[in-house]
Amino acid sequence: MKQDFKRNLRILLIGIGLGFLLAILAYSIFPDLAKNTKNNLICSEWTGFCKDTTRSESEEKTINNQGQEILRKKTTTTQFQSGKTLWDWLQLFGSLAIPVILAILGYQLQQTDQERSKKQAALEREIASANLRDEALENYFDRMSELLLDKKLRKSPKNDPVRNIAITRTLTILRRLENDTERKTMVIRFLEAAEIIDIIDEKFSGINLSEINLSGARLNRANLSGINLSHASLDQIDLRGATLKKINLTYTKLNEAILDSTDLSEADLSGAILKKTSFTYANLRGAILDSADLSEANLISAILNSASLDAANLNGTNLNGADLSGANLDTANLSGANLSGANLKEASLNGANLSGANLDTANLNGANLSGANLSQTQALNPKQIKSACYWEEAVYSSPKWDEKMFQWDTEDTKANQNRIEALKQDKVSDPEKPVNCK
Repeated sequence: MKQDFKRNLRILLIGIGLGFLLAILAYSIFPDLAKNTKNNLICSEWTGFCKDTTRSESEEKTINNQGQEILRKKTTTTQFQSGKTLWDWLQLFGSLAIPVILAILGYQLQQTDQERSKKQAALEREIASANLRDEALENYFDRMSELLLDKKLRKSPKNDPVRNIAITRTLTILRRLENDTERKTMVIRFLEAAEIIDIIDEKFSGINLSEINLSGARLNRANLSGINLSHASLDQIDLRGATLKKINLTYTKLNEAILDSTDLSEADLSGAILKKTSFTYANLRGAILDSADLSEANLISAILNSASLDAANLNGTNLNGADLSGANLDTANLSGANLSGANLKEASLNGANLSGANLDTANLNGANLSGANLSQTQALNPKQIKSACYWEEAVYSSPKWDEKMFQWDTEDTKANQNRIEALKQDKVSDPEKPVNCK
């Protein structure tokens, strides 16, 4: 109401201001236009805008006894009309502006009433829809409670009619609550508390659970394959042994989560926040982790072959014994990472930052080191380096990141070149067979 009043008052003041402005402009312009009264349309006699003089003559005659007319009196009358004054113009334009302003206010009030009516109708529809969703959710809880208490759902085997009914009801309620994140969260929390999260199986693939909040939930051994959990909050969730094939976890928060021995093959974790998350023995084969934050995560013995970690943050990450063969690690940040015993065969490390990383016994056979930052790496010997491809194009000393070219460069070209020449001169470290860099 206050906003509507302010808006209407603003329109009224603008209208009044325009009226005065027009009056002043007319007063300042019209007198100059009125100088040529003979040819100027504005100062034509019929307009009455400019100065004017009107003369009229009258004669008074009488007739004598002989029937002759005798002129007794002749009268000449001169009338002067002055030009319009400022106050005349203000009165004129004020009279014209009032109906215009009233029309504008009337239209604005009509629009305001329509908007208010639409908002009220939308609010009533939302309330009615919320009531229906509450009713549906309460009915779901009642029916599932009956299956739990009377039909022993928790102990029912796979493909049992009771379990199939529970699956159907859960699928139905989740689809009905498509855009209702809060109530969908309540459904999953109910399944967790009732210890029947295992009813979620491959039939749930494609279900939208984006933006759901399941932080701290225990969903170990659940099958969430193909489910959309993008932008969800899953910090400290327990998904040990769970099956998450082709799951959508883009931009999801999974800080300090437990995903040990979890199957995340072909999962999409682009932009996900995975700080200090545990992936020990996890299967991430073919997964997409582009721009994901895996800083200080535990990926001991994880399977990441053919995974994409383009521009991922792996600062301080433990990749001891991890399989990264064929993985894409272009421009990834692996500074301070533990890559001891890791398999980086044919992995792409183009522009990657490996400064301070531990590469003890790491397999770099056929890996692409073009533009990689290898300064201050630990336990990296010449034989490992020369088993890789394009190692001559790597940066070994005084690295600096070129934002414009989006690549690593060296501030000490001479020292860097000397290091490369020293590697070339070390024939003992040459590989027994030529490295295939196609």
